[in-house]
Amino acid sequence: MNPEPWHQTLNPKPSKLQVRAAFLLNPKPPKSLNPKPLWNHRYEPLFPYFAEEKKEVAFKVMVDTYVTDDSGTGVVHQAPAFGEDDYRVCLAHGVISKGESVPCPIDEDGRFTDKVPDFKGMHVKEADKPILAHLKPTGRLVKSGAIKHSYPFCWRSDTPLIYRAVPSWFVKVRNPQPQTGNRKTLDPECQTLIPKP
Repeated sequence: MNPEPWHQTLNPKPSKLQVRAAFLLNPKPPKSLNPKPLWNHRYEPLFPYFAEEKKEVAFKVMVDTYVTDDSGTGVVHQAPAFGEDDYRVCLAHGVISKGESVPCPIDEDGRFTDKVPDFKGMHVKEADKPILAHLKPTGRLVKSGAIKHSYPFCWRSDTPLIYRAVPSWFVKVRNPQPQTGNRKTLDPECQTLIPKP
């Protein structure tokens, strides 16, 4: 949530979806629709997949100014393996720690892993309808619909891209030394290995 989504407009009354979000996050209706009482409020996740391993640090309302209500509800789910902002916000709120592997329920082909047994092997882009069908009987589906928005596609294959954290390593390269004459010296330690003209 944005720290002050209901105070930045001339009309401080929240949208219907913001009201629903507040009630979903708090089983007892809040006395105020100010989002501040919801900060750090714990909630039961829609799915139990990471509930046990992250129960002490995750599944709480977090705030960040990148979340706005001008193009949505003003409430955003954070998944640290699937976005720079998500990672940054989860790191700042202690959901993950720098250097630890982040929870990631999909493999390199975009299919759910055994961490998500109900949809294991299913591609994330084909899982929308089965996920909705799974949520509906539980009473946790508030609204279903399509929202048109921009989405990144591969310029070669014209297929949707999935922004996902992957293991990486980097090499720190020292600053190059200035070139002198015909001899290119990249590192002062190597000068003895380079024949002098």
